[in-house]
Amino acid sequence: MNDSVTVKSPKRFIIICVAIAALCFLYALLVGMNGNPKDRVGLLGFPVGLFALWIAYTAHRRPRVVAVNMTLEIPEEFPPVTLIVKPLYSLFEEAQPITRLGQWWSNNTHGYREVIGFTNLGSVFLRNPETGVYAILWPLRIGRNASTLEKCESVADFEARFLKDREHSPVILDPIKVAALRKDPGPLEPGQVYIPVPYPMIAAMSGNKTPPTWDRGDFWNFINLCGQLTGKLSG
Repeated sequence: MNDSVTVKSPKRFIIICVAIAALCFLYALLVGMNGNPKDRVGLLGFPVGLFALWIAYTAHRRPRVVAVNMTLEIPEEFPPVTLIVKPLYSLFEEAQPITRLGQWWSNNTHGYREVIGFTNLGSVFLRNPETGVYAILWPLRIGRNASTLEKCESVADFEARFLKDREHSPVILDPIKVAALRKDPGPLEPGQVYIPVPYPMIAAMSGNKTPPTWDRGDFWNFINLCGQLTGKLSG
């Protein structure tokens, strides 16, 4: 299946705008022919007509996306890893290579070559092995989707300073949302994260503004898919 975007031009809306513009111009001309310059409503005919034409032109130039078809790669198989599962996040017993997140993230994480763990909402803990600086990858964000933190002496130090800290943990872990998702769609199994349906990247490409529902899924598949979708959206 080749990558493609199906668009739909709102023809009915454009026709209505053009018809309104024509009526406005006609009314303005009739007022002019009658020679009644005090008819303020008639004098508004030309600007209202021009505005309607501008709306029609804008709708024609920006057709609505109704479908997005793309080819997605199946994540490469890696050996299983041991997880240390906490209530709001999971840590890997050993740091994992960034390549496990897929090609897009591997090419765009700028020195953060180690994956330390992830939150229940799919955000990823990264570490630069040369500097010891940690970062948070927000795979569901469109645009700037990483936050640099600070240098930490160890994973335990990072956990204490950010994941258990009263100031940072609500922002990183979002316990209120997680508590709601535990009720519906339900609690997570080890290695799972909560996944929005549709993904924000797909919603952005398709023009879907409906709030997402939530499901549960495997973290590795989720993060790989997010990377591929982010790459498609970035062009």
